[in-house]
This record gives sequence, C-alpha cells and structure tokens, in this order.
Amino acid sequence: MTLNQTIIYLLTQITKFATPKLNSCLKIDQIIQLEAHTQILAEITSNQILLNNVNISDKLNIKQKSATKPLAKNVDLLLEKIGPNITALNHLGVSYQVNDINQEIDQIRQLISGTSWHLYEEKSSVKSARWFFVGDRQNWREPLFKIVLNQPDKKEESWYPHFQIDIDTNLSFKELDQITSNFFDQKVVNYKCRWFLMFVIGEVQGVKIALGIGTSARRPEKQRQNLFVWS
Repeated sequence: MTLNQTIIYLLTQITKFATPKLNSCLKIDQIIQLEAHTQILAEITSNQILLNNVNISDKLNIKQKSATKPLAKNVDLLLEKIGPNITALNHLGVSYQVNDINQEIDQIRQLISGTSWHLYEEKSSVKSARWFFVGDRQNWREPLFKIVLNQPDKKEESWYPHFQIDIDTNLSFKELDQITSNFFDQKVVNYKCRWFLMFVIGEVQGVKIALGIGTSARRPEKQRQNLFVWS
C-alpha cells in the first residue's frame, strides 16, 4: 500500500471499531474528508494530502521507491480492543522538517486566509519542534489539523516526517499503558505522558505513521482553551 492508502485504511478501521461512530467529522468513500465548521478542512485522496484544498504532500518528502516498515502487526487488534472507548477524533496532522519555522508559519497563515479557521500553537515538549493546529477551537468536539514544524535534530529523527492520527478515549493512562503494552513490543518508538500515548506504528514511502491515543485526563474542551491564537 502507498502512504495515502495506508492512512485511508487506518481511518476506515478506526471508524469501523469506534463507538460512537466518527462519521460526523470523517467522510470516507475511497478518499478521506475531514470536516470542521461545516467545511472540508483536510482531505486525503489516493495521491494527495490537502489542507484547505492545497496539496501539502511535498512537505513530507514522500519517496515513490523506499523501503517500507509494515504496520505494527497488532494495530488492528488494538483498535478493535479500544474501539468502544474511542470518544472522538482529536486531530489528523503532519510533521516535517523546515529550515525557517517563521517563514513556514507565514505560509500556513496565508494558506488559511479568508477562511473561518484559525492557526493555534500548543506548547511543545521538544526543543527543536513547534506544534501548530488549524481549525476552530470554539467547537471542541470538532477535529483539528496539526502541523509539527521541526528544525534539524538527530535525536528526533525517529519521529519525522510523519502523518499523525490522534484519537480521544475515556481510558486512564494506566489502562491505556497496560492495553498497548499487550499489543506493541518495546521496539515500537513511543512517547507517553499523562495526557496521551503516541506510537510510530509503521513507515511507508519514507514517511512514518504515528498513532496518538488520548487518555481520559486529556479533556479536549480544556486542552483547546490553552492553545495560543496566531490568527
């Protein structure tokens, strides 16, 4: 499968197992449409990743011929296990390296100018990266689109470039840590904190696939009020 086919497959599986269904924000019919504020915020087609109808696939430096690391073999079983506890799609997103973060911010702001969406920033736990979101935080039930901008850092190269899928659950950190430990071995690159667990579950065409799973402590309605508003 290509990168885009893999993303579409994973999101299809999540909507299949999730209760309640996530169809209110995800439209799936061979392509993925992420809706926010009654508009299409992002779209994944067979060969493009679009943000506000602008193709941003090139940002990920997708390689047509590149070694592929298959998805973690138990990812389907994990999604099925936690499916009844999935409460929402928090965000989709991308992470990539840039030479000038401020210049990239200006390009993102230009990309969403004239829309009802805003650019937000969340405090990053990584010195060489900054975390941004596009969307509307006022309706916290709607998903956002995340953009992680990285400056060169060898310590963080195991994380980017990547495409990110992040879901909310009603499970505690202890519950999620125990469940995921039963499905993923220690070789899976991961990051864990009180609010979420994140795993690099595969790599396709040189782009990593990251799965974020929010704990019950990450309350989206509170989380989003702490985002810094850029525009």
